[in-house]
Amino acid sequence: MDADAIEEGRLRWQARYDKARKRDADFTTLSGDPVEPAYGPRPGDTYEGFERIGWPGE
Repeated sequence: MDADAIEEGRLRWQARYDKARKRDADFTTLSGDPVEPAYGPRPGDTYEGFERIGWPGE
């Protein structure tokens, strides 16, 4: 999957995430490091086969 398609998917996912209700909780590891709501390829990266994985909820 090319970088543009990955970024479009990331933006769609981020828009849905921003509209959703958030739990009033800290999302961290046991050592206190913050945890992101979703992880994926970095902006600008390509990832062969990512269209089969996709972003959460897609």
